[in-house]
Amino acid sequence: MGKVGAMTFKKLHRGAEFTCTDGLTENTEFVFARRILSNAPTISDFLSYHELGSANYPPRNEAEACKHRGVSITTILRELSSEEEVQKAVKTLAHSQSKDFANTVKFKPTLKNSHLCAFLFLEGSGVVEETPSKRNKAQCTLYKSDTFSLKSVKVCSTSRIL
Repeated sequence: MGKVGAMTFKKLHRGAEFTCTDGLTENTEFVFARRILSNAPTISDFLSYHELGSANYPPRNEAEACKHRGVSITTILRELSSEEEVQKAVKTLAHSQSKDFANTVKFKPTLKNSHLCAFLFLEGSGVVEETPSKRNKAQCTLYKSDTFSLKSVKVCSTSRIL
């Protein structure tokens, strides 16, 4: 269950009676961003709600259950053209999120030192599904392969959110 090319997704699908990766492909060209808890990413920054044991609500369908098992990321560039362009995109996204994020920090002070990290996925890291929302039209979901590690990510830039 759940194989794309040479990648396997047994960890992702463990205990599930559905597959999240059908029809999806790797994306090693787009630059993505994710909020991380310090100025350098750790493997903890790429854990899904499912891996964290966080179940705020029972998923209503397979699509929700898949998103719960995936990692939310945002597309910031559709190709890597220059380091300056990446830094500009990260700062723009960090600035746009800062107001909402300031309210979040009031309730979760541990997030105060969060950064926005821009990165590329390397071959074999997993597959990406575009999952836009009302608040984030560029939202995607990463379904990590069984071999995913920090070596699967090439960091381009980080920027403090607040």
